[in-house]
Amino acid sequence: MTPGGLADYVWPYRAGGGSHAIYRNAVDCKHISEVNVLLNEIPAGGQVDVLLSPIHSLPSRKVELSNPRLQVGDNTITFPVCLQSGQYIELEQLDDCVLYDERGELIRRFRPQVDAAPRLVEGRNSLRFDCEPPQDASARAEVTVVSLGTSFGTRRDAGQIGWKYLNRQYDVPRIVTRIDGADNVWSIVRRADGPKGRQDGPPRIELEIKVEQLGPSEVEGEVPQLTTPVLTIGEASVGFPVKLLAGQRLLCRAQSHWRVLSADGEEVASGELSESLPTLVPGANRIAIGFEKVSSSDFRVVVKTAEVY
Repeated sequence: MTPGGLADYVWPYRAGGGSHAIYRNAVDCKHISEVNVLLNEIPAGGQVDVLLSPIHSLPSRKVELSNPRLQVGDNTITFPVCLQSGQYIELEQLDDCVLYDERGELIRRFRPQVDAAPRLVEGRNSLRFDCEPPQDASARAEVTVVSLGTSFGTRRDAGQIGWKYLNRQYDVPRIVTRIDGADNVWSIVRRADGPKGRQDGPPRIELEIKVEQLGPSEVEGEVPQLTTPVLTIGEASVGFPVKLLAGQRLLCRAQSHWRVLSADGEEVASGELSESLPTLVPGANRIAIGFEKVSSSDFRVVVKTAEVY
């Protein structure tokens, strides 16, 4: 049976549409109690003989590939990281290169070592992967290359678009682990087109800042906290006069009114900004998040933004 035929049969668990409980959750190899063999397509009233070879539990360990690099033609791009088993790198732009763990959680952002992003030439291209391999194990990696070209197709006429369903635009959440002018800086886009009367003015911005992780304070006896979050869009900045603790969320969905919720969802603080959130201009907008004081260098903040037209 091919993986695509999984949903064509009956199983003692949900398989239709994909079962996250089966293939998403990690297996703890130290605590496997049983192995099940499930059969399908046995004729009614019939029988089938099943032969199983011995099942052995083989030990495994993580290996590290140092400074992986990819050569495209005559151009080589080097990733100055140590890539462990299960981890992967995603590169979309030179300023957007990310290292993830085996669960898809962000480890850190970094800039690859190359003067210009490799480009494919017309016709056949030669690609070569290399790295500094582990001393007592083989070096294996899966490389996926996606080529992007000129956009194709045209948009429907404005009269055929259901604009009422497009009044809210969500941005990809940004995970921030450092305030270094790179990890805490990204772009969001304000669309420049829309029906007359619905999008004549700038959209309203909704903001959420969640402190997912906050390590011990660098000052002995001090409660770890992030003081006065500062949101910058373009050249305009606005600060929230509040101290965020681990697990808390800062919400601002009415341009100037903000509130802070605890991990249990209870409101612990609220207030009004002296001025509204900065206005987006049509097209790409540079956005940054910062804090007047960070008492712990070990933090993880998720920033969510949305535009309401």
